[in-house]
Amino acid sequence: MTGIGDPQALVDHLPIGVFVYLVVGPNRFDRILTNRFYEQLFGLNRRRTDPQTPPPEGDWAIFGPLKSQMELARQSKRTVSFDWQIQDAPMDRHMTCQVNPITDADGHVIQLLGTVMDRSAERRAERNMMHNALHDPLTGLPNRVLFLDEVEGSIERLEKTTDQHIGVLLLNVDRFKLINESFGHVAGDEFLVTLASRLNGCMRQNDVLARLSGDEFAILVHGITESSQIVALADRIHVEMREPYRIGSNEIHSSVTIGIASTLTGTISAEDLVRDADFAMHSAKAKGKAQTQIYHRESHHRAQSLFQLETELRKALSNEELELYYQPIVDLRNGRVTGVEALCRWNHPDRGWVSPGEFIPLAEETGLIVPLGRWALKESCLQLSKWTETYPDAKDVVMSVNVSGIQFAQDDIVGEVERALTYTKVDPSRLRVELTESALIENPDAARDILTRLREIGVEIAMDDFGTGYSSLNYLHTFPIDILKIDRSFIAEINGNPEVAKIVKTILMLAEAFDLRCVAEGIETEDQAKSMAGLGCHFGQGFFYARALPPEQSDGLFVDFAPDGTKE
Repeated sequence: MTGIGDPQALVDHLPIGVFVYLVVGPNRFDRILTNRFYEQLFGLNRRRTDPQTPPPEGDWAIFGPLKSQMELARQSKRTVSFDWQIQDAPMDRHMTCQVNPITDADGHVIQLLGTVMDRSAERRAERNMMHNALHDPLTGLPNRVLFLDEVEGSIERLEKTTDQHIGVLLLNVDRFKLINESFGHVAGDEFLVTLASRLNGCMRQNDVLARLSGDEFAILVHGITESSQIVALADRIHVEMREPYRIGSNEIHSSVTIGIASTLTGTISAEDLVRDADFAMHSAKAKGKAQTQIYHRESHHRAQSLFQLETELRKALSNEELELYYQPIVDLRNGRVTGVEALCRWNHPDRGWVSPGEFIPLAEETGLIVPLGRWALKESCLQLSKWTETYPDAKDVVMSVNVSGIQFAQDDIVGEVERALTYTKVDPSRLRVELTESALIENPDAARDILTRLREIGVEIAMDDFGTGYSSLNYLHTFPIDILKIDRSFIAEINGNPEVAKIVKTILMLAEAFDLRCVAEGIETEDQAKSMAGLGCHFGQGFFYARALPPEQSDGLFVDFAPDGTKE
């Protein structure tokens, strides 16, 4: 029986592999001691051999890397450390080894003592961690990190060719939130797994499919020469999406919206390519469901410019950089100024004058129209109060203030009007709120209530751009309206288009029937002014009389105008 002092018994208890080889000659070694861990690691049979007995046939077939490192240790007479990987089915081992030369009194290496640590489990764990870090746990597809790496690698390879390009499709599931809410998240996950399988079936063999986020997938397409090749893939996907999904006992119909970007546009980084595809996808979303949109650099630059403009508009509001200009509204019968319309202007310190047609829609889209509208209401009433004190002729002038449909729906318009009138001490009858049809159409009942309350305060109500909407005539008896502002598009053709002239006559007759007054917008010539006056229109405004003027040029507002537009 082996005693505890036996070296073999000692090394057999070690949790690492231990071996001793006798140096027989150059590149010739004979195994003389191994422990149990080492033998089990490589499936060896323990045996004792005479130093002159060669190792069994085939020993070095597996141990070739070890043999070369032992020879290096023999020649250098130094300890050698190295990583050793064996991939010989069914064996797949990752080991860290160290070989120590043992010399005799003359300095000759006579034996090699080595240790082996099995790192296979650690390497498998590392591989699993790496896989999990780079793959989506639900579908097993590459995630955003790995997808970007794939795209970047493909772009680098493109530098070696001049006629091949890559493209990225970004796909977003339409109404996926509704699927989760209707059938539960488990069904939603099952839907995504099935969708991934369908997308794989639409792709070519060398394309790469990834899941970037919850309901967002991406496809990397190689070897394209024109955009139509990527669009063809998008079309296949749309056709595939028409087939219903069977999730449990439920039949789900869905679609995807697709944005496309490619190196054909000159994009040369993975991040930019995915960003461009994302921009195109959101542009497609704005058009509806099941749409495909190819990235266009011009559209993106405009979006970036608008984003910058939004930031600057917020700053302009905070710093009170916006101004109100005022355009007179003239009685067409005698040329007397009866009112002014407050119009917002923005003189940007770097861009110069920014068109209201650019920043007003932006303000509506971002919600900035609410604070902008509140400021305009208060500022215009304050200006009217100042004019009343300064100009005797201004005591009866009415101030027209535009209220956006967005502000009308979201803000407490009645409360804001009351606060502005109280603060500036302006008579309510001298304030006119101008609204377009779109402000009334969303919620007619609520709009009717708001307009009724404004009328009860004493404020006038004007419908702006009248005649351009499909249901404007219906509002004449539905809402409490005082003024109709005939859209400038009719005034521009009043003398050259008989059909337009008939429409204007009809509007004026309807206004008379409902006891409403009319304002002709956009009068630019004497003929237009005379024609509208001849048809019985009450008031007019436009460049023929005056452009919108800043408050410091108020002298030009409170004068009477002759029929030819000259000041009297």
